[in-house]
Parts: sequence; C-alpha cells; structure tokens
Amino acid sequence: MSAQDSDTDAPKANAPVDPELGFLARSREWCDLLPWLRLSRIMRIAGSPLLVGMTWVTIGIWLLGTHWILQDDFPTRRGSLIEQNAVQAGVQSLSLISRLAYQTLPMSISHSDNRLANWEWWAASAWTLLVWSLPALVLLRQGAMLTAGRGMGPISTVLRLAKSRLIPAKLSILITLAGPALLVISLGLLVALIDRIPVVSTGNWILAAFAGLLLILAGILNFGSYFVAPLSWAAMVIEPVGDPIDAVSRGYESFLRRPLRLISYLIFAGLLLVILFVLEVGIVGSAISLGEIAIRWGSPADPSLITKVTLLLSFLPSAGLIAMIWGLVGGIYLLLRHDTGEQEIEDIWMPPETTIITLPTLPGQKS
Repeated sequence: MSAQDSDTDAPKANAPVDPELGFLARSREWCDLLPWLRLSRIMRIAGSPLLVGMTWVTIGIWLLGTHWILQDDFPTRRGSLIEQNAVQAGVQSLSLISRLAYQTLPMSISHSDNRLANWEWWAASAWTLLVWSLPALVLLRQGAMLTAGRGMGPISTVLRLAKSRLIPAKLSILITLAGPALLVISLGLLVALIDRIPVVSTGNWILAAFAGLLLILAGILNFGSYFVAPLSWAAMVIEPVGDPIDAVSRGYESFLRRPLRLISYLIFAGLLLVILFVLEVGIVGSAISLGEIAIRWGSPADPSLITKVTLLLSFLPSAGLIAMIWGLVGGIYLLLRHDTGEQEIEDIWMPPETTIITLPTLPGQKS
C-alpha cells in the first residue's frame, strides 16, 4: 500500500463540517439541546460533606457575629425551632437566614431609612461580606466546574484561587454600588443647588421629569446589582484575570442583554432547590427522630442534648441549600456567558498547578 493510499484511508481530523447538517444530528447529548440541564450536575455539591460542612460552619459564625452586632434588632427566635418538627424547623431556619441575609446586603440597606442611617446595619453588612466572601468564591468555582463537566476541583487549589481573588471581589461590590450611589448623590446636589436659586422653583415639572429619568436609571442599576454582584463574583473565579471592572461589566452584560434567559435559568434552578430541600428535610427529620430515641434511652432525665442537637440539625438543610445556590450562580454565569458572547460552556480557565522540583543531592553533600 502506498503512502498516498494510507493517507486516503486515514480519518481526516480537519475535515470540513457540512453546513447543511442539522442541529439534532450534530448534538451528542441532551445538554447540547438543552444547556440548562447542566445545572442539575451542581446537585453534587449538596452531597459533598466538606462543602456543606463549610457552609454550615459559616452560617453559625455569621449568625453569632450578626447577633452580637445587631443585639435587639436581630430577628430571630431560636427557642421556637426546637419546639417544631423537622419540616417547620427547616423552613423557619431558612426563612431566618434569607431574611437576615437580605437585610444585611448593602443593596438592601438603602431601601430603609432606619438601616441607612444606622451604623450597626452597615457593620452587619460588612460582617456579611467578610464572612461569606471566601466560601462563596469556593462554591462558585466548584459549581462552574461541575457545569462545565470537569468535576469538582481539589479544595486546596480552589481555596488558593479564592484567596487570591478576595480583594478584587470586594472591590467589585463597591463598583456595583457606585453607579446608583453617584446618581442619587448627583440628584441631591442638583436639587440643593436649585433650591438656593430664588428664581427657579424646585417643584417645576421639568426638574421633576429629569429627576424621574435619573431615578429610573438608578433603580435599574440598583435592582440589577442583586444579580450583577454574584455574577461578578463568579467571573472572578472563572475568568483568567480577576479584574473587578471587567467582572462587573460581564455581570451587567448578562443582566441587561439576556434577562429572559436569566429568568428561565432561575426558574429551573428554583425547581432543583425545592427538590433538594425536600430531600434534606426528610433526611434531617429522620436523623432527629432517631437521635431523640437514642438520647432518651441513654439519658432520659436530661433533655438538653436533644434540644441542642435539634437546633444544630435544623440548619443543615439551609446549609445544603445555600451551598447549592452559590454553585448554581457559577453555572448560570457560564450559561449566560455562552448566550451573550457565544463562548463555549466548557471553556473555563484552569489555574496552573504548583509543582515542587527537588534537586538531586551532590556527592558528599549532607542532606
């Protein structure tokens, strides 16, 4: 057989693709047809004892610090958790965490004059960002890895990457809030300037129309910050360069250009979260029931251990749910990046691995 014949029989790696070939014929799996199905892979996070345990500990530290900062304003009644069944305790703990997280977000503080002028709420907001930044970046990276079909990365590598992006991630929050804050401050200064001019009235319709347009723009930026802030954090640990300005611009691009896609992904993610919460509440309920039997049989006169175990386990479904929420944000970022820039979902930056090179020992040299 000649060399020409062998070249003819060999498969052509760079053979042109038939443009008339249908999309279904080019699809190899369901994820090619329905990319949002990739988000179901992120449920593996809820099965990771390390990631769920990290989130569980973070919730405890965050609640203790927030309770110490807010004191009487801390919205909780922890004693009622141990008087309910597993489903009610799980729902109440999740409601407590969600409400407190929303109230301590910097974007939400501006919605209330009482919290806006209270330094304790700002301190609680800073505490929230401080405690959750590192675990959130880790979970975002792992969720993106699962969505890209690569599996979860080594925790040491992911932690090293998250630590290197902590400061840029916090700066991205400030950049996200700078837009609506500058618009509101500019409007306030303009009204104060016009108020000092006797000829011009601050109640005229022209100024009201201009103020309305300015406030609509500020409202879009402020409302979008709820989506842009987590998406920018996802960009921090997914893209090769941790630039806060670039991360925020990517977040706004996904929010403004593909809002319907974002809503559709959130709907599917919500369905996954409901399924996970039902499963975890069932597991925790069984664990609490078996624990009550064992503890009462071993020490029937002292029920304090039962109450403490019930209180701790009531936050476990919330820990699994929050861990998966952060992972879903990382996956949704990859899907939106594909929708806006047509970049492949599997295209995720991998940090270089650190290799330790050991030099050989010279003859006669002490080890």
